[in-house]
Amino acid sequence: MRKKNPPPLSSLVLTIYLLEKVTKKTKKGDFMVDPVYPIFTSAMFLSSFLCLKHATGNTDDLAFYLTSIVYGLILEKMTILAFHKYSYPAENYLVTFFGIPLAIGLGWSAVIYSCFTIGKELGFSEKSLPFFTGLFVLHIDLSMDAIAIRVSFWQWSPPGAWFGVQLGNFFGWYSVALLFSGSFLFLRKRIENRVFLGISTIFASVAMLIPLLKIWLVTTESLLSKVIFLFIVLGISFIILTRKKTKLKEPALERIVPLLIFHLFFLTVLLSYGFNQEKPLLLPLSLGMLLIGILIHSLPRISSKVQVLKSS
Repeated sequence: MRKKNPPPLSSLVLTIYLLEKVTKKTKKGDFMVDPVYPIFTSAMFLSSFLCLKHATGNTDDLAFYLTSIVYGLILEKMTILAFHKYSYPAENYLVTFFGIPLAIGLGWSAVIYSCFTIGKELGFSEKSLPFFTGLFVLHIDLSMDAIAIRVSFWQWSPPGAWFGVQLGNFFGWYSVALLFSGSFLFLRKRIENRVFLGISTIFASVAMLIPLLKIWLVTTESLLSKVIFLFIVLGISFIILTRKKTKLKEPALERIVPLLIFHLFFLTVLLSYGFNQEKPLLLPLSLGMLLIGILIHSLPRISSKVQVLKSS
């Protein structure tokens, strides 16, 4: 058989090539996904480590980052026990805590911390920053979750309307980021001890989150009610963000790197495993979410160029 030439040595294409090499097909054409778990864990570790590097030297940022890891692990365990909507094949992950993969906690910390600090550097006020964080995290999960369930990183039971993902997942992501960042900002001015601040933030966030998720389950039995509920909640948040004009500042380029790791990793998995052939819309969706992340980060530059064009 003719030997295949290696792909071009760009980081993304090389990663795709390596995934194809370590991933084997069975006789039925199904993928054995074990090799991708340590790769996923490594990607989450790198993304979270970059956030830790940014947080080091700032007491508040470090408290926010470390608390978000613990919060992610506790939150996942409590949500699984309370709602029984999804599960993890914990035995496939390198490190787990009470059945929850460490990679999930690291992923939560990277997404929430990055979105929160990007919003802070953009110049949003403390009142609007939690709403920005809640909305911005969704551009990660809208594409990520639909790919992750196909590699069996986790499984939804039963499958939902969004490429197999339940719509409540997106309300959950929004609520988690909103409540965590909002609780931290509120308590930060009232609690000096940063360890106690972290513990209090977790308790406050979970205490508000569980009832919100219960409300979602009770009030959204049909698909239409779920869609309407989401549009109302996200629409109100968008109005809050845009009601007061914010003078945007450009965040440091390094702030978006942890989020780019998410996008590029899952794009790599999508193409390597051929999920885009099974669900053709997943590729434009993933590319679209990547573009949204870049555009949001570049809002100040785009806004300034628009102003120059208008004045000329």
